[in-house]
Amino acid sequence: MAKVNVPGLAASDGEIFKCRLAGQYPARISAVEVTETKMESKHPGSPMLKLTLKLGEYEGMAATQLFQYIILPNPDYMDAEQMRKKTAELKRICMAVGLECGDDFDTDELFDQQLLVVLSVEVQKDGPYAGKEQNRITDFLSL
Repeated sequence: MAKVNVPGLAASDGEIFKCRLAGQYPARISAVEVTETKMESKHPGSPMLKLTLKLGEYEGMAATQLFQYIILPNPDYMDAEQMRKKTAELKRICMAVGLECGDDFDTDELFDQQLLVVLSVEVQKDGPYAGKEQNRITDFLSL
């Protein structure tokens, strides 16, 4: 076995991700992936967009990477109101980056687009991070 010196290990709280304060932050869409929801989800096998958003350094905090999952409307698992809400969520992102998105659009058009994300801070209710604060994207706005 080897002994190693890791300054600050004893004082560390073990937290890897630090939440940002609730507010608006400039962001860039750094990746767009079309995937599907897991079979155990509320809408199994539904098409979904996974957006990776990069928020730059802000008031001494390091750059942050956030993920936003957008389940696309699926009449097999959603009623008309759920489908309307899912469509509206995607439309808000398109509007925030200035894209004229028709019923058919190329998801690559979202790549590298800049926008403002509105973050809230919520406490995780279950899972391995239960009781821990996390950021949640609540809206998308134009820069």
